Formats: sequence, C-alpha cells, structure tokens
Amino acid sequence: MPDDMEDIIQDFLVEARELLDNLDGDLVRLEEEPNNLELLNQIFRHAHTIKGNASFLGFMQLTEFTHKLESVLDKLRSGQMTVTPLIMDLILEGVDVMKKLLNNLDKDGQMDVSDTSTKLTAALKGDIEIPVPLSPSLKADDKTMKTEPAVIEPKPVIKKEEPSKPVEKSKQSSAPAAPAKKAEGSDADQTIRIEVERLDNLMDWVGELVIAKNRLLRLAGKIEEHLVNNPLSDDLIITTTQINYAITELHQAVLKTRMLPIKKVFSKFPRMVRDLARDTKKEVELNIKGEETELDKSVIEKISDPLVHIIRNAVDHGIEIPQQREEKGKPRKGTLKLSAAHEGNYIIIEIEDDGKGMNPSALRQKAFEKNVLTQEEADRLSDKESLNLIFAPGFSTAEVVSNISGRGVGMNVVKANIEQLGGIVDIDTKTGFGSIFKIKLPLTLAIIPALLVKVGAENFAIPLAYVMETNRICAKEIYTIDQKEVIELRENVISLLRLGDLFHITPLYPPVSRENGGGLNDKFYTIILGMGQQRIGILVDELLGQEDIVVKPLGEIFANASLVAGATIMGDGNVVLILDVNAILQYVLSRKKTAGAV
Repeated sequence: MPDDMEDIIQDFLVEARELLDNLDGDLVRLEEEPNNLELLNQIFRHAHTIKGNASFLGFMQLTEFTHKLESVLDKLRSGQMTVTPLIMDLILEGVDVMKKLLNNLDKDGQMDVSDTSTKLTAALKGDIEIPVPLSPSLKADDKTMKTEPAVIEPKPVIKKEEPSKPVEKSKQSSAPAAPAKKAEGSDADQTIRIEVERLDNLMDWVGELVIAKNRLLRLAGKIEEHLVNNPLSDDLIITTTQINYAITELHQAVLKTRMLPIKKVFSKFPRMVRDLARDTKKEVELNIKGEETELDKSVIEKISDPLVHIIRNAVDHGIEIPQQREEKGKPRKGTLKLSAAHEGNYIIIEIEDDGKGMNPSALRQKAFEKNVLTQEEADRLSDKESLNLIFAPGFSTAEVVSNISGRGVGMNVVKANIEQLGGIVDIDTKTGFGSIFKIKLPLTLAIIPALLVKVGAENFAIPLAYVMETNRICAKEIYTIDQKEVIELRENVISLLRLGDLFHITPLYPPVSRENGGGLNDKFYTIILGMGQQRIGILVDELLGQEDIVVKPLGEIFANASLVAGATIMGDGNVVLILDVNAILQYVLSRKKTAGAV
C-alpha cells in the first residue's frame, strides 16, 4: 500500500474513532432531550461523515452498515420515528458494531453483523417492538472493567459544565463523501501528526538537558564562590541564568506537546453510567466538570481503568435504588459528579456520589468475616484507616456476585494502578450522604519534583507528592512500643523508620531515643510521608532541598530491587536512588501486624 494511502487511512481511523466516542455521549444526551433537533442533526452528520469516508476508502461493509444506521437517524430527524428507549438501545448497539467494524478493518474477511443489521431493517419498516438486546455482554472484571446493560425504564441525565456549542447546519449529500479538505488558513492546517515515539525521544533528551542544567548551575555556584567580583564569573552567572530559563521553557513546551485533555477519558463515562443505571434499576445524573484539563499522554492511558472501576462501584454500591432514596428523603435520582482540575504540578480528579456512603464499622466487620484481618487487627484500625480496606485484595461488600462487581478484584487494582503512576487516592465518606474519591496524579512521569535527603554518606530522592511535612525532633520525643519506634504528632501516633537502618547505612548520628538516654540536644530531621490515610515518619540526617529530577529506570539487573522506584543523575554527576514510598509503607504495615503501634 502506498505511504500516502496509508496516511489517509490512519487519518480516517483517528477521525472515525473520535466521532464514535462523541456519538456515545451525544446519544445519551439525546435520550434526555428527544426534541433537540440540533443535537440530532449533529449525530446524523457524524454518522454521515464516517459513512462517506469509509465509502471513499472502499470499506464497503462499514459503509453499508453505517448507511442503514444513518437511515434510522434520518427518520428520527424527519419525525417519522420518535426517540424511545428501545430505539436508543438499537442505535447504541449499532454504534458498538461500528466500533468493532472499525477495529476489524486491518484484518482479512468480513464480520457477521447480520443480527443488528436485521433489527435496523425492521426498525426502518416500523417494526420497533422487536426484542432488542443491548450491547454484547461486557464482563466486569479487572481486565475489561465494562458492564452489561439491561432494559428498564429509568434513564440517567448527563450534564456537563458547559453545553455543547451549536454546530452549523450542513447540506446533505447523497454521494459518498471524500475525506474533507481543510480550509486554507484554518487552524487544522496548522497541525501535524507526529509519532509518539518521536515525542518520547524528545522528552528523553530534554531530561538530559535538565540534568546538564542542574550540573551547570552547581558548577557556576562554586566558581562564583572562588572568583568573587570577577568579570568572568559574572558573565558565567548571567549565561547560566539564561540557559536555565531557556531549558525550563523548553521543558514546559515539550511537556505541552504530550498533553491531552482528560475529555479523552471522560467521554466514555456518559454511556457507561447510562448502561449501569439501567442494569441496576437506578436513576443516575452524571455531572462532568473540567474536561479540558490536560495531563501527559502516558498518564491518560493508564488512568482510564481505575476511573471505570471507581465510577462503576459508585453506581453499584453507593447510589441507592429510587425507592430507597425516597424513603430516606432523598431525590429519586442519584447524583454522580466527576471533575478534574490542576493543582500545581499535579492533577486532582474527584468522583463524588450522594449515595449511602461507607460505614467504617461495617467495613471492619466485613474484613474480619472475609479473613482479610484478624479481629484484633480490625479493632485497632481508625475510621479513616478502615476506609482503605476496600483496596485490600479479595475484599468486597457485595452480598451477591453480579456481572458488575462482588468478586473483590477491582479496587485493589485501582490502588495499584494509581500508585504505579506516582499518584495517591484518598477517600472521604459520610454514612447516609455519599462518598468522595480524590485522586492526585503527577502531570508527567518523566520529570518530577523531589525532596533530596542525606543519610550518612548517601543521598536519596523522595517524590514530593508523598511528603506531607518535615520536622526537627529530639530523641526525647521518640517512644518505643513493642520494640518499634513511634512519635506523637498532633495527638496521632505515627510509626517511625530510620532510613539508615532500612538501607544498612551508618547514620551520622547515633540511634538514640527516649528509652536509651536521648535528650533534647539530640536532633533529628523527620519527614512525614503519606499515601491516602496512611502516615509514617522517616528519620534522615540532613535535608538537602527540593529539585526537579529526571526519573531513570534501574534496568533489568535491578528488577527485584525493593524500596526504590528508580534513580536520577544529580548536577554533580552522582546517581541518587528514588525511594518507592508505597513499598516503604507496605514494609511498615507488615511490621505493624506483630506490633501494637498505630
């Protein structure tokens, strides 16, 4: 196949998938606004564009099937057919078939779409009372994270922060449409397609520049100390400052080229919530906010599945059925809010529902019944810590295993995936009023802010996202419970870990505490690390400051190395290990199981 034709086909696939993703959301919105002719025209144009371009490229099965679906949409536009739940189920099933046909274009042979095609033909003839199963069974497990809808009356409402802008009406064409040419001078003319591999390579080289910049800054600082009031030193400082500014701007520019709006992920949820609501016989209103918030492509690709699981559980476990909500004095229709916003170098995603919330006592009891914890371990958990039980493998509050949930294999995957991205998930809940899941993620995985610390002769980097606070404490404030060191911080008892002991490094200061004669003059730097509701303190000899670091993988030879997440090269050329805060937390938790410390 000629390269230019291959490029045209790839452009078609990209555009068609975007249009199909838009169709899902638009169709769900149309179900709530059946008289919105402008929206219906927009849906028709999307289908018409796909059909015309598929015909131009010779994809006849996709063309013929889409033409039949387009005919149903045309009857809705002309008023010969009305938007009903049954018709909407059929149209959505047709969109699912189009997605499969699109994904099958690079394979030989035809797909069997006769079942859905027959239903579309029957609908065009006016026989709309035929039984119409919804999308093929989508098993809900930790791999697919999708759901199987069922036909019932309640329908969810999908609301967004801003209504879609009206689309200008265009004339219909009975001839197959060729790929639309961009208007000369238009914004679309100013964009080009670039392979992701090239962007990744560019990001790697920017990372090397950041390392070189840090080294240059350190070198310039040393020269300035030795050559005070020297013109050469002054020129070097000015030049270094300019280079620092230029590389910082270049880093931000390259980072933006990898950024995508989170709408790419959010767009799938209106359809998913609709199907879930129908399957669970609930009424759900989904409010979406912050769709244009951008983050790195690599993060976008990996955050989708965790969000699917959380939203699915919010509908299935959180929001009650209409009758129960009315008995509690709530509106029949539950509300699910999904939002995203920037906060410094991080993105905050919140999933909030107004359902029944979570009862910490019930979670502790369920954990004991499922042998996740012993009764003694469960009794020691605070209400905040109890909420994290939902992330334990095999834990589920569902009484019956359904096609949506109940196997206890979902939320632990959510936590693992988020932590792999260097993120944190936090839960806030109020029994009877709902729950909020708050996810904090770095905008990019390549360059992160970190706190540099020193223990003995070794330096370490701690991702700043996990640093809650730093303190200077004396040995007299360190207590020992069950042979484990702890400190008291604002009426909370926090487990303490000496970083030197963890890596078998001789610290600069002797390991003294209150019990072995330590006094007010023995000072230690303590860093409070947190992930969700979990907190630990680590003792270090020095705090070296904050710096943006380039994350480098350790390589296969260190594949089994625990407690470290990677390494970075500092300005002086030394290699510094990056601590894996999640692994350290798990290590401390494993010690707690045989201790009474909180």
